[in-house]
Amino acid sequence: MLLVFGIMTDTFVQYDIEKQELRDPGKTCVNNTIVWINSSLHQNKTNPSISCGLLDIESEMTKFAAYYAGIGCAVLVLGYFQSDYTELLAKTIAYLMPLCFEVKESTEKSTSTNVGIAKHQYKLDVEPESN
Repeated sequence: MLLVFGIMTDTFVQYDIEKQELRDPGKTCVNNTIVWINSSLHQNKTNPSISCGLLDIESEMTKFAAYYAGIGCAVLVLGYFQSDYTELLAKTIAYLMPLCFEVKESTEKSTSTNVGIAKHQYKLDVEPESN
């Protein structure tokens, strides 16, 4: 998208330079080159061969509009696939998690549970302290 924007900017700058050069009443477009009307060879010293008449700005604008429409459609379709596959991945992970890990549901939270776990793991004869 940045590439298309850069080319479009270059096109607009080239068109503006052509229009600015042709605003000078002493210049005209001959054989697709801007020259002085009095036929002198001295042209713009910074760019002696400025082209003119080759750039059709309306067709260029239509072309860039089509490029941006195509890019927009591609983004829309690829964004749909990205969200669809992300949802598919989340469903797959939700399906595989219980198969890979043992899921325990516990609603009771107390110190006796911790002591019970310690008894079971280490086979200790420890009773919970009473206050």
